[in-house]
Amino acid sequence: MLQGPPIPVALLTPAQAEPGANDLTSGEGQPADPRPAGGGSSWVAPILGAFGILVLIQTLFRAYRRNASKKSALSQPPRERLAEVRAQADARRDPVERLMAEATELCQRLATQMDAKAAVLEALIDRAEAAATRLEHARGGSPSLRSAGDPPNPEEPMQRRVFELADQGMNSRDIAARVGQPQGHVELMLNLRRA
Repeated sequence: MLQGPPIPVALLTPAQAEPGANDLTSGEGQPADPRPAGGGSSWVAPILGAFGILVLIQTLFRAYRRNASKKSALSQPPRERLAEVRAQADARRDPVERLMAEATELCQRLATQMDAKAAVLEALIDRAEAAATRLEHARGGSPSLRSAGDPPNPEEPMQRRVFELADQGMNSRDIAARVGQPQGHVELMLNLRRA
């Protein structure tokens, strides 16, 4: 029988202080059951053991799957593995980086379209200039800004007169009085002539 060292009587409760309460036997001389009265600890050990076995099985299954996927990845051709790795990297890429890449691609497409349209416009301008040159040669060879159907500019004779008077040394006030135009208009014509 198991017996521990005797407990001093001063530390015992009144129920323990009775004779025979300090040993592990019941009052009839039979060994006492060390478990609590309900027998509650008998089911804890098997449950913990079963839980440990389940965790061990799950860990081994994960390791097996991981090794199987590594072996299947190594059996793929390098190009397929590279494509798979790129796809995984793209899936993990930050959304902001994805938007930046899309914006960059859009800018490149727009620049290409604008370059193509600029080339078309340049070709059309060259064709228009060639047609204008042919038209000028057909009209008589003297390029003029005014076409044949335009009315003559009423300012031209007055401009010639203003320029002639300015060449003679007259100032803008005297020229304006002589041609009957405001002085500001005459000064504008003279300034445009200098430019």
